[in-house]
Amino acid sequence: MVFLSDILKIKGIGTDFKTEIIGVDGKIYIHSNNNKLIDIKCLKSGVYIVKIYSDNNIVFHKIIKQ
Repeated sequence: MVFLSDILKIKGIGTDFKTEIIGVDGKIYIHSNNNKLIDIKCLKSGVYIVKIYSDNNIVFHKIIKQ
């Protein structure tokens, strides 16, 4: 996964996956299916968790939006 200022690029994953970007408040701010480029301009500055569902795996990453 590569985090550019307003774009989140998902790397190293197959073609069938789901992504959620979750705030520290537990709210899902962005939900995406099979999209390797996710526009995160709408997010306010802060800490978010990226949750990726793929095959039988769930992967979590923390990002900090400036």
